[in-house]
Amino acid sequence: MIKDYYDILGISRDASKEDIKRAYYILAHQYHPDKNNGKDQRFKEINEAYRVLSNDKSKAEYDRTYTSSQTTKNEVKSPNLKRKLTTKESFGILVLILVLIGIFSGENNTKNNDTLINTQVDTTLIKSLTTEQPMSTKGDSIKIIEKTKSQICQNSYGENSVWSGANNTSGSPICDCMSGYEWNKEQTDCILKPKTNDQICKDRNGIFGTYNSLDNTCGCVNGYAYGAISKQCINFIASRDENCSAKYPNTSFLKYGTDGKTNICDCNAGYFWNNERTACFSQSMLNQQCVTFYGTGSYSTTENGKNVCDCSYDYNWNTQRNYCVSTESINQLCARDIGRNSYFLGTITNGKYDCSQPY
Repeated sequence: MIKDYYDILGISRDASKEDIKRAYYILAHQYHPDKNNGKDQRFKEINEAYRVLSNDKSKAEYDRTYTSSQTTKNEVKSPNLKRKLTTKESFGILVLILVLIGIFSGENNTKNNDTLINTQVDTTLIKSLTTEQPMSTKGDSIKIIEKTKSQICQNSYGENSVWSGANNTSGSPICDCMSGYEWNKEQTDCILKPKTNDQICKDRNGIFGTYNSLDNTCGCVNGYAYGAISKQCINFIASRDENCSAKYPNTSFLKYGTDGKTNICDCNAGYFWNNERTACFSQSMLNQQCVTFYGTGSYSTTENGKNVCDCSYDYNWNTQRNYCVSTESINQLCARDIGRNSYFLGTITNGKYDCSQPY
């Protein structure tokens, strides 16, 4: 007998890949043999079903084989029918049979030849026959597709219910709640389990977060500390660097202060403090700041332990000392104002370039 893998996973036959994967993860977690309520055989069936249905090729082959076997098993041969029965015709035949049963039953229970007809039609059965698809005919047969046991559980107890894998003495499925859910007080619906304090702290601080019941706060397990940038509990050494970098960009932990607790931070390799000692910058970043204020020929250097801007080779300050201009352009000014072959001497006096005398 071919197993119904869709029923094992508690999904419909038109379920998407995401539905198949989600159902597998929920059931595999619920019935894993390592868990207290784990069931080894049920877990194997779940894995077998997922292995077949998660692969497009094996799923298509399974669907063909299963459909063929079910057709052979469930079809009711009707050699005298000359055409296929419609859904309405099938329903009408069913109602007629139920009415006749009621009539004969009434006749057996009548007194003084008074006929009492009491026909109670199972509305659930009628509804499933009129709405459940497909209720189709194939050849000379009628085939009815039943709901899976997990679908029965979900109809009875909500979408967060699932078949437990067991049945009661009457053959009906015993339902349970999906992982992360629990029965309500009346056991009529599956509701979300309330999170514990420890789970709340892990949501906030990451997997190494923990709850401190003494002061009702979230913290980190031993060897870990809260990172100012990652906002998670991370390795204690890494957290010190993060705390430095959050306070002073491009820095890391250097050592503790004299109190043994305060972090003393320093610039990372290749970086230098700005004059305010509020952040560290690379040499190229400092140079770019000088270029922004003083032009292309400017660059950053140090003077008396401070970062200052100066003009690079082949550039000099203009007469106002607020922009770097090329030496060639100053030489042209000297030749224009002083005479041919005059050039810049490299100094400025009384707001004017010092130029050589022409020769």
